[in-house]
Amino acid sequence: MIKIFKLLLISLFVNHSMPNEGSSIAEFVSAKDGDTINYRLAGDSKIRVGRLAFIDCPELKQDYGDIALAYTFLELSKDKAFVCTIKKKDLYNRDLIVVEYSGGNLNNNLVRLGLAWIPCSIKNKQIKDLESWARNCRVGLWSKDNPVEPWNYRKLEKIKKCS
Repeated sequence: MIKIFKLLLISLFVNHSMPNEGSSIAEFVSAKDGDTINYRLAGDSKIRVGRLAFIDCPELKQDYGDIALAYTFLELSKDKAFVCTIKKKDLYNRDLIVVEYSGGNLNNNLVRLGLAWIPCSIKNKQIKDLESWARNCRVGLWSKDNPVEPWNYRKLEKIKKCS
């Protein structure tokens, strides 16, 4: 009960109000990579897998993949608590989530720092504008001349394994 109360207080600090409808207080457990985390919803012991919605961070073996992982881990490890909005499930049954925490919106922050791409299928203007800003300022992965999108990197890796 004390743990839930603590999470609620942190939530008030993060958003200055209760979570929006469809949002829940959550606790960070671990990070798999820059855009995939393990977490628990408040009051639930089940560990869930969350994939950050709207973005795709570099794979760990790509440039900036390890930095994206470190950023996600360090930011969410500070308080452990965050407000989680589950958008839907992905093809691998992971929750597609937006993470609001004491440092702001994690999804947006990764894009702003040049640590994530926005797939073409995403229509969210705000996050696309953040990517344009990062590209124009040559921040993070955009400082490289020809960064490879993670979805293309994964395709190339599959081809290499089959050869």
